[in-house]
Amino acid sequence: PDPTDVQDAPPDAFGRLVEFTRTQYESVILDIPSPYTPIAKALLPSCDQILVVCNPELPSLHLTRKCIAHLEHEGFAKDQISLILNRLSRRGELGPQDMERVFNFPITKVLPEDEAAVHRALTAGKPLAESSDLGKELAAFAKSLSGKAHEEKKKAAGLSLSALLSQG
Repeated sequence: PDPTDVQDAPPDAFGRLVEFTRTQYESVILDIPSPYTPIAKALLPSCDQILVVCNPELPSLHLTRKCIAHLEHEGFAKDQISLILNRLSRRGELGPQDMERVFNFPITKVLPEDEAAVHRALTAGKPLAESSDLGKELAAFAKSLSGKAHEEKKKAAGLSLSALLSQG
């Protein structure tokens, strides 16, 4: 929808939609661009897991550090938050360990930069090839998430809900 339409909707409407969706599916993933909006504030407390996605560029690193601090300030436990480093280049100046020190937070998953595979997929109008480096990493990550969702379901006898926050 047009962003102005979404902003006009009351946050509790999204909560009702998500709760209905949870009755229909084992896992639900919400792609929320920012944790600071009223909609995010309404939805994040019902999430079992929050995935913060960060690119290795300086503005994204800065926003990610602020996002993690904000989520912790809002009362989310560190084990509810997973940090995903996206598009890591082999020629980058900072490695994952350096970034963990910057964030004072562990990186859960590193996804490699794979411009050629992404370009081929976009040009062909098809999903990313699972045989590509990035495709393999994404498939393994999705499998690990579904395993976590299954474990959460068994523990709580409820359904899993994750939020995906993209920083930059």
